Amino acid sequence: MDGPIPLINIKRKRPSISEEEGLLYDNNGNSSNIQYMEKHKGKFESKTGFLKKIFYGISFSILGIGSIFLVMLIIKLLQFGSSSDGNVTIENYVNVVAKHTKNNNLNISNGNLLTPLLVERVVGTESHKKVQEFIVNHFKGLQWEMEIDTFENNTPLGIKTFSNYIFTKNPISERRIVLAAHYDSKYFKDKVFIGATDSAVPCAILMDIAESLNFALENQQKKIENEEGKDGLRKSTTVQMIFFDGEEAFENWTNTDSIYGARHLAEKWEKETLNSSTTMTKLQSIDVFVLLDLLGTKNPSFTNYYKNTEKYFNNLSEIETMLLNKKYLTTTNNSNAFFYHSEALVDAPKLFIDDDHKPFLRKNVPILHIIPYPFPKVWHTEADNANALDENTIKDLSLVFKLFVVQQLHLNNY
Repeated sequence: MDGPIPLINIKRKRPSISEEEGLLYDNNGNSSNIQYMEKHKGKFESKTGFLKKIFYGISFSILGIGSIFLVMLIIKLLQFGSSSDGNVTIENYVNVVAKHTKNNNLNISNGNLLTPLLVERVVGTESHKKVQEFIVNHFKGLQWEMEIDTFENNTPLGIKTFSNYIFTKNPISERRIVLAAHYDSKYFKDKVFIGATDSAVPCAILMDIAESLNFALENQQKKIENEEGKDGLRKSTTVQMIFFDGEEAFENWTNTDSIYGARHLAEKWEKETLNSSTTMTKLQSIDVFVLLDLLGTKNPSFTNYYKNTEKYFNNLSEIETMLLNKKYLTTTNNSNAFFYHSEALVDAPKLFIDDDHKPFLRKNVPILHIIPYPFPKVWHTEADNANALDENTIKDLSLVFKLFVVQQLHLNNY
């Protein structure tokens, strides 16, 4: 990951939880629309039922044209605060994830998924090729469909061959939530650079998410097909993972010496239709493009940079708070939130973070850029290796992202 970022001092605090009502509140006392405490289920239902009786009675007793609009307004108010998953508890979400999660996947010294990635991954090297094979074999074992985008491009070091890897669980689905990271590491002439945060850890997290949710995704796919047929599958939303090649500049970051893989794939997908039965392009099928980068060090801070994906970012923040409240998080990062909101950074015109999301952003794909602000101190130094990583933080972030996918795809019943 390259690109300058301005230093702005932003205060951040964790959202608090009201134990009395089981609602999430921000630091200004504004309640969110997540109701997750099962013990209050009856209270919410009884209040709602009582309000319905009163409001409907009043509405139908009012004569005149305005009564129709009043009824519509009341229904909207009664719906406010409800979620598509109803009264599902955070425990339900965690149970979906825990059933098929291997605890040592993200261990630093002996992790099934992380340790093999903690090597140099410079484009065109033998270790780069081994990492490609490692990622491919993982998703083959999970039976995800694979698309390989291989191409050649001129670089300051001559012509290089790049390969993007795209994995999709249910390729028939016409809606996708994309999770992405780059798997190459930066070339340095005179030093060894592992790029543990940049981006071995994000890649390992994607692989961990896929493995943990694979069973639930398969069961959901079978149920939709059994109940609604192929047409139901086409209308459903699935998860897609992209592993970009050539994110790093070989010399100095420029428009032509950087994000080789992302630039190529965005151009390609802008022209390619999703399948032969639709005119929808592959870019148009993306509900949100979530890019992970520079993850793995202690106490990271994430904010949202784009207004049109605010609901997704808020979802991550709410999930983190619920997990913290239920003591599912292992990190000691209790005073500050991972995910905090800053109006100063949303759509900030002077904020320049060049990364793999930019070619997609320019083509109007909704972007959620998960990158620490400010960057880790080890960024683009030899110290960006296993010693820079905090295992608890990595596992906590992976859990938050897993529950994000579970909630977005409604996997809690599988």
